[in-house]
Amino acid sequence: MTMTRSLTFVFDAIVLVLGAAGVIGGAYQAIYERPLLKSASRFRKRLPATPNDARLEGIATMLISGAVILLGLGVLINAVLIGQHFDRLLKVVYPIAGIALLVTGLSFAATGVVLQNKCQYASPTLNSDPGRL
Repeated sequence: MTMTRSLTFVFDAIVLVLGAAGVIGGAYQAIYERPLLKSASRFRKRLPATPNDARLEGIATMLISGAVILLGLGVLINAVLIGQHFDRLLKVVYPIAGIALLVTGLSFAATGVVLQNKCQYASPTLNSDPGRL
């Protein structure tokens, strides 16, 4: 195994772990209407204005992180298949699977960005109830 291929696996593992952490954090925020780590809200420039906005932001985070996971899986599949013998079935299935992962990941990301744009945010200094988030 070459050094470049090893680095690809390490980078891909980091991307997949960060994507999974984003999905878990977004799911927690969508369910409980507050971030998973309360200490992180101190460092944010914008906080969701209402609980519904916090839920929308959590769903958007889940979608964007899910897109990261899907694209990371596509890179992982590509790295694993480098140098492998391609038979007729794999020559047909591999491009279809790659295109499906790409289109699904991009649609997740686009939907997440649209949801984030629908969220209303308030400044953390103007927040009258700091214990809410």
